[in-house]
Amino acid sequence: MQPEPYPKEDIPLLPMKDNPVTAITEVMKKAGTQHWVLITVGAIIIAFLAGFTFLTLNRFKKGEEVSLFGIKIKSDKVLEAQKVAFDNLNEDAAQKTQALKVLNQVAIEVVKAFNSQSYEEFQKQRQEIYNYLLYMIGQVLNNKKSASHRVAIFIDSGGGYLKVHEGVGYSTEGKKLLRLDISNSAAGAVYRTGEPYITGNVENSGSSYKPHPKATKKIKSLLCVPINCDNIRLGILSIDDQGEDTFTKDDMDYLTYFANALSSLMLIERRLQGQEGDTYEQAGSSEEQPA
Repeated sequence: MQPEPYPKEDIPLLPMKDNPVTAITEVMKKAGTQHWVLITVGAIIIAFLAGFTFLTLNRFKKGEEVSLFGIKIKSDKVLEAQKVAFDNLNEDAAQKTQALKVLNQVAIEVVKAFNSQSYEEFQKQRQEIYNYLLYMIGQVLNNKKSASHRVAIFIDSGGGYLKVHEGVGYSTEGKKLLRLDISNSAAGAVYRTGEPYITGNVENSGSSYKPHPKATKKIKSLLCVPINCDNIRLGILSIDDQGEDTFTKDDMDYLTYFANALSSLMLIERRLQGQEGDTYEQAGSSEEQPA
């Protein structure tokens, strides 16, 4: 049995005499009347829209920014990331402003101390400076608002050890008795070499931090910088915290600025007490002193 031929009237033919554009238009019109053509075109359009929607949603889920009809749409992840970046920028600006205010106030107070009329007046003024600055260091550098940090100035106590000269966050007994081995401690390494030290976890391998056998607190983060003036190593400015990764490289810069602000005051203090301090070379020789 022979199949019936396709109806001639249903086959759109291109009249050769007509204008090509007109002819193509007529063909499209005639094709549009065919049921099978409409179904095929509809299926293609649906498949395209489904694929476009799938790809758009997939990018959106990944947190990418997508554009829909010229309108840029940001996912929650993008918005959250931008919010975090904006908050960090604000925090950095606030930290910088706060640090500058502290440095300015310390400079003013140091001038007042230099103009003291007596040694007793100088001692009172310098104690107020220490109390203010050590407290504010904890406020400026403590980005995570932790209450478990300690700030201290360590100086050479003789015999190859450092002692707490001034400190915040230490017990009274701790400030009196704490000694750090210059040849075998993180603060001691900074005192010997003059290189700042920072770690987010003192328990990591390669850390030069050595826990004190009688310590009642376990710290994680530690930051130490040298205090220098006129080629003299005056001491170490240190801050630690029980939290992990508390301090940043920017914090190290700020702590160095605070150490510089203290240096002239500490030098005058030593000379008034008849202590000239250790030169860089003398500080380095403490490695050979017995523990």
